[in-house]
Amino acid sequence: MIRFGSRVDVYLPEGAHALVGEGQTAVAGETVLADFEDLQSDRAFRET
Repeated sequence: MIRFGSRVDVYLPEGAHALVGEGQTAVAGETVLADFEDLQSDRAFRET
């Protein structure tokens, strides 16, 4: 759980296009952080 006002570091995979800037305020559940459309969709879910 992240408390109000806490700082969070977000790491994006290579190829993701960030839609927010450093120091920009983001609202949980509302602010879109990145666009993943450019990433290859060759990933598959593993069944266990």
